Amino acid sequence: FVATNQTDTKMICTKKWQGIIVYPLIVFICLAGIVIYLKSIIPVRNIVRASYIIETDFEQALELYTKANTTMMYGHDVVAPFMAKTTISLLIHDAFPLDEAPRKEYLDVFVDMYEKAIQKSGNYSKFYINLAKMYQHIDNLVVEDFGDKPYPLLEKARVYAPNRIDVYYVYAQGYFNQGDTEAAINSLNEALLLGVRQEEVYSKLADIYIRKGTVEEFLYAVEQVYAFDSSFSVVALEDYAKRLIERGEWEGALEMFLKIHEIQSDNIDNYHNIALVY
Repeated sequence: FVATNQTDTKMICTKKWQGIIVYPLIVFICLAGIVIYLKSIIPVRNIVRASYIIETDFEQALELYTKANTTMMYGHDVVAPFMAKTTISLLIHDAFPLDEAPRKEYLDVFVDMYEKAIQKSGNYSKFYINLAKMYQHIDNLVVEDFGDKPYPLLEKARVYAPNRIDVYYVYAQGYFNQGDTEAAINSLNEALLLGVRQEEVYSKLADIYIRKGTVEEFLYAVEQVYAFDSSFSVVALEDYAKRLIERGEWEGALEMFLKIHEIQSDNIDNYHNIALVY
């Protein structure tokens, strides 16, 4: 009987300890669930809802975005790219309000959301790059000059991910937007040193050279694109040829049509184009 009583005593003590541990744990899990719901799920739901109504009710959407930004604790890395897509859609559809004040308020919330995403993600380089690109897109929406804001972000992205080629693309786009084509070309030449996606870099260089009007450099860039990718876009070559013809650069246009012939030897229309510029 003594042994049985000792066993029973141990079982009772064990159950008491289990109760002491389990019940607070259940309470903690419930409270954590409530916090996650209030600080993450509801704000995300508000952001999704705002994205659906923003083109018809900008004021209400802005209120939802602001509320989500002030209450959200988790999920910034998810909602920031989502807001970026919404922002691009607004730009495409010219749906921003005419008044600058609500535009600026929206952009302040958007930028703050992206900066929080950068912090929460542990300085993920992609977020630095995306925010820099967004500054380039929204530069003409407000009086404030966003033109130089991308560069510190890109410097940080390059520190955390020195081999990301898209950093150099955004640099080049920013310089080109500001009219500094030489700096844009230098950025792309730096990208070439990484030794990856060469045809893509040369294609971007070709676009800059043809806009700049330096035909020799343009033709060299196209040659390099074709060397790395023999299936280079016929549409792009036709566009280049058209722009060269507009400049009176008939020999350059002929080279474009001959490249098209190498890709599509049965293209009857291209034979007419060759005859036209010969």
